[in-house]
Amino acid sequence: MKTRAERTENARLNRAKNKKMAEDTKAKGGFFCVAKLMEKVISKVKSRANDRGRALEWAKDNAEYVNEKNRKWAHANPDKVADKQRRYRKNNPELLAREREKYATNLEHQLKCRLRARLRYHWRKTGASKDINTMALVGCSPSELLDRLGTVKGQIDHIFPLARYDAAAEQHKMTRWENLQMLTFEENNEKGARLPTKAMVANVPQHLWPDGVTYDMLPDIYPGWSTALNKH
Repeated sequence: MKTRAERTENARLNRAKNKKMAEDTKAKGGFFCVAKLMEKVISKVKSRANDRGRALEWAKDNAEYVNEKNRKWAHANPDKVADKQRRYRKNNPELLAREREKYATNLEHQLKCRLRARLRYHWRKTGASKDINTMALVGCSPSELLDRLGTVKGQIDHIFPLARYDAAAEQHKMTRWENLQMLTFEENNEKGARLPTKAMVANVPQHLWPDGVTYDMLPDIYPGWSTALNKH
């Protein structure tokens, strides 16, 4: 806390500063009240700019904490996130057009977007949340996944359905690339949340299987399918 002498000195300096400002303003044909108001506005703008600069620097130094906080907020406020995304798309049509073109022409990007959307829907449905980015959970790059799947036509199917896993405890198992395959819309719709056939799990390591599922529980073929891997 400032002493009385310090407060007195500050008041004297302010009076001297205001007197000089009034004289300078009058000499230029202006008004002291306007000049004083502008001084306050400029000071406030500079202060806010400095605050933003410090906040950005702090966020950069604490990125992990900030990202986790943002993830929790987004998970708790899906409606606000959706509204923000709608407004962004509406206000940035050129960026949206560029994104659509990239989705249509870049198969690796398309694959990543589809996976991200599928997992996002599952997290929201189960109330869980992922702790790392999508491709880190998948365990390979988009190009490597495209090579494995061979195509982006059809739908990406989780061989062992996501619903068979504990979304919080087993997410590093359920999302792995070994648990992915491509099916037609009809096949994926019919398979649904059923356990896969024995042939489908041939390349899924057993440590990635849902807890409690055994080989004997898997069907040999689905009713109406021509093979254990495809309907037609």
